[in-house]
Amino acid sequence: MTVELTHQDLINLVKGRSPGYEKMDEIIKRGLGTYIGGFADEWRWDNFALNKLTDEELYELYKSLRHE
Repeated sequence: MTVELTHQDLINLVKGRSPGYEKMDEIIKRGLGTYIGGFADEWRWDNFALNKLTDEELYELYKSLRHE
């Protein structure tokens, strides 16, 4: 099955996932998101940074998150 995805669709796929702790440092260093620790841990994606990625980069990022 072939599915056509827009750039925004790919961003939404990525934003639907949170990275595991082992990938957080890499993603934070790339400026793609932030982790807020403490009583209520939270992951936040940086929309502006995600928009700068190519479709291929977004897809690769999504694939790496999918196996978390």
